[in-house]
Order: sequence, then structure tokens, then C-alpha cells
Amino acid sequence: AGANPITHLAFTLANGFTYVEAYLARGMDIDDFAPNLSFFFSNGMDAEYSVMGRVARRIWALAMRERYGTGERSQKLKYHVQTSGRSLHAQEMDSNDIRTTLQALIGVYDNCNSLHTNAYDEAFTTPTEDSLRRALAIQMIIIREWGPARNENPNQGAFVIDELTDLVEEAVLKEFERLSERGGVLGAMETAYQRGKIQEESLLYETR
Repeated sequence: AGANPITHLAFTLANGFTYVEAYLARGMDIDDFAPNLSFFFSNGMDAEYSVMGRVARRIWALAMRERYGTGERSQKLKYHVQTSGRSLHAQEMDSNDIRTTLQALIGVYDNCNSLHTNAYDEAFTTPTEDSLRRALAIQMIIIREWGPARNENPNQGAFVIDELTDLVEEAVLKEFERLSERGGVLGAMETAYQRGKIQEESLLYETR
């Protein structure tokens, strides 16, 4: 809907923790339901998206272990990622496959559990059979032909990745604090905090 990568990740994770609290309030055992939870992220063109999965997993695992005392399986965050239809251009649409390939690549490098690649013409129209085949081909080529994708964490240890991970995690935790000050996810929704923030960031994106 237009949120920047920090807001996108913080709001999604906060929603996840809110579900956890709701189920716990019903008397359910956390290890009975936490392993079944999964998340849905979107990868755009900003550098922060390249560490979306590892930041989410770090925060989730720490909270599950330290706050809720869960078993190992509950600490493992599963997520699906979709490339960003928002980042696609209606002009020179053929170049959109390049954007989608790059976004898919960082999703694979970040060990997503599943992946959706957008068709190049989605910025303009309903995808055609040809554009859908090309979107699928992006995934097939990365997984079956691109050598570095055969290794887990090919960016592990790179300065930019380590630094981004720490910076994005810090920013997400600060957003958690802002949500807490407003009564958590549900309290913040009462004043349309999330909606307003997303709309502001969306307007900034479109203006730029």
C-alpha cells in the first residue's frame, strides 16, 4: 500500500505478535500454533529490502525464545515474498523484468520460503500469458541456473548486509515503541496511526 521497508516490516511483525497474544489469551499453548504462522513481505528496490528476512527472523526468534519460552520450531519464522508491483513502470515496460529479477534475487539470497515474481506488464494491464511465462522464467533461471543461489546466505559477512541488518532492526524496534505508546497494534488502529503513516509514505514515494 506504499509503506517504506521499515514500516512494512515493523507493522507486519507487530501484527504477528498481536495474533500470538490473542491466541495466548484464549488459553492456547504457543507451541501448538506458532509453528503454523507465516508472513507475507514485499521486496522493492530500496537496499533495506535485502535484509528483510534476516531482520524479521532475528526479532521473531529472540521474542519467541526470550519472551514466550517456545520450542525451537516456533522460533523459526517462515515467510513468502512478492516482488513489488509498485516499483514497476508503465513506460518502457520491458525493463520491469530487470527490476523483478533483482528483487527476486535478494529474496532468494535472504532465504525466503516461497516467492512470487510479478509480470512486467502489471504496471499497465492484466498480465498476459507471455508475461506470466517470463515472470516464472525469472524464478526458474535464478533457482536452476544461477550458481550463487545454490548456496545459503551468499551475502553473509558482507559489511553492507551486516550493517543494514543492525540498522533496520534498530529502526523496527523504534517503531514497535511508537506502537506501544499508542496502545499496541489495536490501540494504534483506533486513531488510524498505521493507515496515516502508510499514506504519508506512499505520497512521498509517488512524489519522488
